[in-house]
Amino acid sequence: MKYILFLLFSLFYSVSFAQQSKIDSLSRLIELANEDSTKVKLLNKLFGLYEFEDASKAKACLVTAEALAKKANYKFGLAEVYTNEGYLAEDTGNYNQALLSYQKALKIHREIKNKYGIASAYHGIGILNLEQGNYAEALKNLQGALNIDLELKDKISIALDYNSIANVYTHLGNYANALDNQLKALKIREEIGDHDGIASSYIGIGNIQGHLGDHKKALESYHYSLKFYKGANDKQGISTAYANIGLTYFDMKMYPEGLKNCQLALDMDREMGDKKGMSVGYNNLACIYKAMGNYSETLKNNLASLQLKQEIGDKEGIAVSYMSLGLTHSENKNYPEARKSLNLALAISKEIGQKDWLKGTYDALARLDSMTGDFKSAYSNYKMSVLYDDSLLNEETHRKTIQTQMNYDFEKKEAIAQAKHNSEMEKQNAIAQEKQLKQMIILASIVIVLLLVAGFAFFIFRSLRVMEKQKHVIQEHQNEIIDSITYAKRLQDAILPSVEEIKNNFPESFILYKPKSIVAGDFYWSEKVNEYNFIAAADCTGHGVPGAMVSIICSNALERAVNEFGLTETGKILDKVRDLVLNAFKKSNEDVKDGMDISLCRINTNTNEVQWSGANNPLWYFSENELNEVKGDKQPIGKYDHPQPFITHTFSFPKGINLYMFSDGYADQFGAGNKKMTRKRFKEIVTSVQDKSMAEQNKILDDYFMSWKKDAEQIDDVCVIGLTV
Repeated sequence: MKYILFLLFSLFYSVSFAQQSKIDSLSRLIELANEDSTKVKLLNKLFGLYEFEDASKAKACLVTAEALAKKANYKFGLAEVYTNEGYLAEDTGNYNQALLSYQKALKIHREIKNKYGIASAYHGIGILNLEQGNYAEALKNLQGALNIDLELKDKISIALDYNSIANVYTHLGNYANALDNQLKALKIREEIGDHDGIASSYIGIGNIQGHLGDHKKALESYHYSLKFYKGANDKQGISTAYANIGLTYFDMKMYPEGLKNCQLALDMDREMGDKKGMSVGYNNLACIYKAMGNYSETLKNNLASLQLKQEIGDKEGIAVSYMSLGLTHSENKNYPEARKSLNLALAISKEIGQKDWLKGTYDALARLDSMTGDFKSAYSNYKMSVLYDDSLLNEETHRKTIQTQMNYDFEKKEAIAQAKHNSEMEKQNAIAQEKQLKQMIILASIVIVLLLVAGFAFFIFRSLRVMEKQKHVIQEHQNEIIDSITYAKRLQDAILPSVEEIKNNFPESFILYKPKSIVAGDFYWSEKVNEYNFIAAADCTGHGVPGAMVSIICSNALERAVNEFGLTETGKILDKVRDLVLNAFKKSNEDVKDGMDISLCRINTNTNEVQWSGANNPLWYFSENELNEVKGDKQPIGKYDHPQPFITHTFSFPKGINLYMFSDGYADQFGAGNKKMTRKRFKEIVTSVQDKSMAEQNKILDDYFMSWKKDAEQIDDVCVIGLTV
């Protein structure tokens, strides 16, 4: 019984309570905040402080946050509100409401294409199904979360997914698969130095060893986890480790050691003010005292556990506490109190539909009836106990059948996923070959043009020698051309934001900008609108004067989309820019196919939320010392056969993440031996400078480019933007 109780409640362990000063501080910030989106973010944080302390205040935070998020159309914040509503419903045993809330959060994350949010929602739904015993649904959703986290290369989340999948297999009794997934999680956490995660994995491994009856190894695993939790000063983790150690000693009938460790866990929970943890701790102590035959201490701890469960509204926990009280009173011949407690346990178990507790409660009532001589009621309650026992056995048989089917399904899905991966690799290779061929054609075209230019120059040279009298006229034309180009440069300089403006908006940043000629087709753009800082790296068709003319049109379109049309969502901005550019070119009778590729970023200075959209060009960011790439839509800003709305990607990065946007000029540069830089080498040099400041990164990238190019001609404009958010 104690293992069932512990596993049930360990899933609900809350985070540490903040001090009252933190609650007061957040409340003041909410009052002072001007933007509704900021208030929503702060209210979601305040909910976390109230969640297990005061359910009514926690609920009030969410009600206010939901209204503000809807008013401001702040979808990311609204999804977070629904997720927190799910947590609150789950805390009180209202699983149906929790599931509805998680599904609403999932729907929004899908709308805004937030893969991190989608994975998180899948994980939450999976855990909820695990708690309800719906193991097939739990595995399906957790596997869905794992697939997305693998795609995102989010190692912390991947490890958590493996842990949760291991818990499902543990409940199914498939300890081999459970251990395999726990070890996968442990390996990742050791690679990234996640000490809290390592400790959590050892807890999971210890639970499996305990189920297998190897208590000695379970204790070793729990002590490993305790060591790591202490090293990280993780009080919640320390409490969990002590509780597991205590329950293992209880299994080994070493009751004094069990009491000692369970008491240490309870003391830690009491220090943190963790009512959920304290309720479990009192229940664990009651189990041990009961085994020792200490009636008064058993009753005392049963009542303390019940009181806390009533305070936090944990219906399932209340049912368990009443059943425990009933058994304690029965053994001590306090039959009226025993019947009262068991009837309350029965009523609540019926309300929440918990078959395990219904079976146990009917069985306890049958034994109580026998003790009091009411054999008719004893028989009736015994029949109900058997009825629920049969139902549970049927579910167990069905569960094992599902498990066999699931094993087959997941093996089949893994094979399909591998085949899909191989297909994607072949597709990428084909694209790379096609691009290489295209580059060779472009290079050949450039060579042909250069030969024609050289021939034309030779012809001019001969003509000049023959027609000396035209020298003055030609010189005047040349001066006019240079003056025109210089004027074009002044026009282009006018559209580029100043260094001071960039530094004001992005203090830790750099822009490496190297036009091929006097003027460029590449340009960078930045704008600040209220709490939003926009920045972009753009690559217009061509370079030199033609490219510069296109860049002026495209830069103007960006300015209009944001300032004239009031757009702030990056995808919608690019949609509008495309319309404006196409309208500008429609005025010509020629079929103009000019346009631009772009990487556009928006940073919310209040929330640190990042939005990004791209036309052909990607976004790079570094997380956990690893370069991650978000690919842009495979379409330009300009004329395109089958245009689609541009996708808006939304991220909630921790502070200190480095972002990079760029044109293709840096990676396409040729060096000695006509050897191309390539995107791969560009990634390597960017990765190598991650421990440097942005100013140092700028210098290293510039020096490397010049060293690579040496005496070779620069083949295209270069624009690289790096910034820390």
